[in-house]
Amino acid sequence: MGFSRLALPRIAALDALGLGAILVALNFWIAPADPGWLNVNPSPYLLLPVLLGGRFGFLPGVGAGIFSAAIIVAGQFWLKKVDPATSLVSERYLYTCLILLGGICGELQHFFNGKLKRLTDGQGTLELRLKKLDNELYFLREAKGEVDRIIATHDSGLST
Repeated sequence: MGFSRLALPRIAALDALGLGAILVALNFWIAPADPGWLNVNPSPYLLLPVLLGGRFGFLPGVGAGIFSAAIIVAGQFWLKKVDPATSLVSERYLYTCLILLGGICGELQHFFNGKLKRLTDGQGTLELRLKKLDNELYFLREAKGEVDRIIATHDSGLST
C-alpha cells in the first residue's frame, strides 16, 4: 500500500468536493464571465463524473454528474442571474450527458474490476499449479539421478 492510499482515503464525497472546488476555482480564474464553461466544448466539468465514476463506480459517478450539473446551475444563477429552470432547459443535453457519463464510467469501472479480479484469481491458481509442477519436477530429477546411479553401479564391484 502506497503512501497516497494512506494519506488520501477513498471517499467519493471528499474527492467530489475537492475536484469540484478545483474546477470552480479554475473556472473563476480563467473564465469568470462563463460559469460552468458552457462556451467550451467539451466542458471541463465532464472530468468530475468521469474520474469519480471510474474510481468509485456507478452510483458515485451518477452522483458526481448531478453534483457537476448543480455546480453549473448554481454558477449560472449566482453570476449571470439565469433562472435554474431556464438553465436546465437550455443546457439539458450537457446536464444529461454529465449524469450519463458518470454512470457509464462507473459501469466500465465495474466491468474492468470484475475482469481484473477474474484474472488475479486465475493467476493465483496458475501459480499454485506451477509450484506443484516444480515440486514434481524436483522429485522426478532426484528419482532419475537415483536410477542413473543404480544403473551405473549395477553389475559392478563397487556399491554405494
